[in-house]
Amino acid sequence: MSTPPFGPRTIPLSDSADVVLRVLRELEPPERIRAALDAYASGALTERGHFLTAVLENDLRRAVGYADPVNRAALPCIVEYCVAQLPPESWGSPERVRAWQAQHRPDAVAAS
Repeated sequence: MSTPPFGPRTIPLSDSADVVLRVLRELEPPERIRAALDAYASGALTERGHFLTAVLENDLRRAVGYADPVNRAALPCIVEYCVAQLPPESWGSPERVRAWQAQHRPDAVAAS
């Protein structure tokens, strides 16, 4: 049997490092991001932050820049979740995000 890639810890890890390791092992986005993406897809998300907007607009440079350590490590999982779970017309470019928002949250478009 081979040794797991994350062997015994000799130094304590911070909480965020533990979350990063869990995300990498589970290959799923963090729960709060998954919930926000699901709410966005259903039209129920009233506000989204810079990181989530960059992900939805398919802007890798901005997404990495806005990501905290946990979301940076989970970014491939987050994108895979978008590919597998979100309607293709709801994300992938700023134009698609604006059109989706206009269709599902017209009140939010009028306020911006």
